[in-house]
Amino acid sequence: MVIAGLLLAGALYAQEEPAQGSRKRIFAPGALLDDYEAAEPGSVTVSLGGGYYKVLAGYDVAMPWADITIGLTRRISLSANSSFSRSVFELFRTNAVGDAYVNAKFVLLAEGRRRPGVAFEPVLEILGRPSLANNLLAPDKYNAAFGGILGKNLWDTFRVYSHSGYFTRGIVFTSAAVEFTRLSRLTPVAYASFGALSRHRDAVAEAQLNASRPDVGGTLGFRLARDWTGFVSLSRSLGRRDLNSISISVSGGVSYTWRPRR
Repeated sequence: MVIAGLLLAGALYAQEEPAQGSRKRIFAPGALLDDYEAAEPGSVTVSLGGGYYKVLAGYDVAMPWADITIGLTRRISLSANSSFSRSVFELFRTNAVGDAYVNAKFVLLAEGRRRPGVAFEPVLEILGRPSLANNLLAPDKYNAAFGGILGKNLWDTFRVYSHSGYFTRGIVFTSAAVEFTRLSRLTPVAYASFGALSRHRDAVAEAQLNASRPDVGGTLGFRLARDWTGFVSLSRSLGRRDLNSISISVSGGVSYTWRPRR
């Protein structure tokens, strides 16, 4: 069960006050988190949900958020997600389509009894108006992320995986999750992520903002019926607080999976 998905790379940002008096916004370092298994071949999973992301100077509300995942083969699956977003940062406000992500997952090494599963996941990032409007340091609208995922089931009790990579707009990241898998209808998950900027570090330092950000969170996945699942998730940033730090992130959703062969 993929619970955290691509939701850790939200379009949260902070502003700085340059000497000229104009306002600039700098993206916070974020991260991606996905697991190492492709979706079931021929299956189509549709997820709907929402999220609230609070920072010191404002907040983002993603409502509704939607995701579709298609299993092509035992080793390849495709996913796409986006949301309608309300973004508030100091005096700036906008309601528009938020960031969108389209990704392909390739399982390079299937998990075995004594070997981990390994996957490669390229992602196309399409930034929406909440991320680009009124932003003098805005990156390109179209960007990419490339990451590798490593994971393993342990003792039929835990599933662990780690996702690391790079955003072309200038972020390196790593994240990890631990799932408890012994319960039939509930899947508790603990996860952590770390993102660091590889660009504009001088501007960030002058503005006394953090060039890196660790986050921790937890998710509870639950099975509603044979083809229906859901999740709720809560997270926050650690370390020195700045305008990029997430005071609280709350999200949740439900998923339906259609399988052509029962």
